[in-house]
Amino acid sequence: MQKTKLLFIKSPSHNLKAIENYLTKRSYNVIFETDFDASLVKIESLAPDFIFIAWDHPNPQVQNLPKIILEQAATPIVPYIDSKGHEAIRRLEFSGFSDKLFPPLSGPAIERIILRTLKIMAADETFALGGDKLSPPAEQSETRSNLLVTAAGPIFEDSPAFKKSRSEVLTVRNAALQNSVEKSMPRDLIEKLRVEFKKTLLQNFEDTIAAYHDQASPAKSEIDGDSIMITPSVESDEALTAELEQVRRNALQAESSPSITNPHKSIYCVTIYSSTWCGYLVAYSDFETDFSMAQYLFRSWLARYFEDLQPFEESEQFEINITQTDYNNWAQQTADYSERVNFNNKEIILSFFTAAPEVLSVDLQEKDLIGVPIELIPADKNLPLSFFLHLPENKKFLLYTPLNQKLEKTQLSRLAEKRVKKLFTPVQYEKEYRILRAENFLSALTPKMKNGV
Repeated sequence: MQKTKLLFIKSPSHNLKAIENYLTKRSYNVIFETDFDASLVKIESLAPDFIFIAWDHPNPQVQNLPKIILEQAATPIVPYIDSKGHEAIRRLEFSGFSDKLFPPLSGPAIERIILRTLKIMAADETFALGGDKLSPPAEQSETRSNLLVTAAGPIFEDSPAFKKSRSEVLTVRNAALQNSVEKSMPRDLIEKLRVEFKKTLLQNFEDTIAAYHDQASPAKSEIDGDSIMITPSVESDEALTAELEQVRRNALQAESSPSITNPHKSIYCVTIYSSTWCGYLVAYSDFETDFSMAQYLFRSWLARYFEDLQPFEESEQFEINITQTDYNNWAQQTADYSERVNFNNKEIILSFFTAAPEVLSVDLQEKDLIGVPIELIPADKNLPLSFFLHLPENKKFLLYTPLNQKLEKTQLSRLAEKRVKKLFTPVQYEKEYRILRAENFLSALTPKMKNGV
């Protein structure tokens, strides 16, 4: 039986040895490449069944590979990142692929994507497994498990197609919110959620968090001296050898200092839309973890009791920062309902905060710009989004603050004096806008104005 060929176009610093071992034992033919030009040669000569592309590769040309590949064949493509940096995560989220891999990477997660995609391809007559792969017909749009494909290739964040599709989604979400009303969570609903949490969710939630920390602290057998093989050709490149050695040292340090002892807190926020209730679900811990791994558990928990519960979009779940000296006490006094979980002698707090529909909606303008009230914009802080000023006289939008720049207090004061109520940011910064909105709303909550806008 012919093995499924997997080509990984990875960054030179990525250590995927554990993943290679897992997939090889599962009878996959695993091939690695780090160079852009060499990757093109291997794609042509080997005809891999799946291609995994490092979206955080130091060579930005790598992100053009999907367009090149899709001109020749409809090979499934899965982008991934090994970096946890904000910019790398944002670019992957807006890559245009429905299947994508975030850290920590694992063999089982990769295999699940492969098996799911093979199942879809087997049922599709336009794909011939084990034979020649067929390109999508001209002007035809095909939806695959891992990729939105058009005749021109995948949809990227800076393309008109991306802006149009996201704008359409936001219009639908805003319309759904018009049927919602601001109301605190009823007592009978709180009791049902509490019983269901302890009955069916608690153990799975604890297991999910534990699995994250098991993966975050690599097993010593995977990072010992034999786990990173340096070939003679690599040894001749002193810079690359030093980089690989630094990766090995970092991994060994992580082994001796498990992330569960990391003092950095994690606050994960999910926007909840339903006809029963709308607001924020916030997961808090005083140690570093990745609550997004539990999003499917949160959804299964709520779907039973929240009517018309909307999907959890990538741009509507995010890490936030709330400066509360005593988060536990603050959440107890301001949240509609909180649930506490003990994990490794530390506490995780899940809380629900009611928010008015206008807090959760997006003020979308005709030019694919989001209106941002100036009172939401913090002064003297570099922000990961750009702002435009609307000039109503000539109906134009003028760039006011470039990306990663800050607005000074004097600028905000002058805008207020001129009765400018909003600045505008492009739709691709929707997630950054939602973070601003959520942080501002939650930080302003007090026991007396718990459900205020």
